[in-house]
Amino acid sequence: MKAQKVLLLVEDGAGLKTCKAALEDSGYAVLIARSAREGLKLLESITVDAVLLDGAADTKRNRHSVAARVRKLNPTTRILMTGTALPESALSLADGFIDHRNRPEFFPMLVDRLLRRDKRAHAA
Repeated sequence: MKAQKVLLLVEDGAGLKTCKAALEDSGYAVLIARSAREGLKLLESITVDAVLLDGAADTKRNRHSVAARVRKLNPTTRILMTGTALPESALSLADGFIDHRNRPEFFPMLVDRLLRRDKRAHAA
């Protein structure tokens, strides 16, 4: 039996429930952090396969610092960012990108594709 992948979704946006439900329906265990601070606190006590950083207000301001801290805590954790027009600093830290305009039900497929790749990827 395949081990369940654990994702940490750092988002303070309105689409949280829909995105979480779609990922869980696809077999992912999903932990929620509603702020960058909460996400980092969780990462200090648990190991996850990937962190999805949403481009919402709180995480947008802190996205670079959250990604850098994730890298420091566990360099093998995959970092996936959602949003558009990501800054150069984000490009250097993320393993993949998901355009936030995608419908939440597409997130499981995109996350799965990005987690299976060895190289950095972009899912539009």
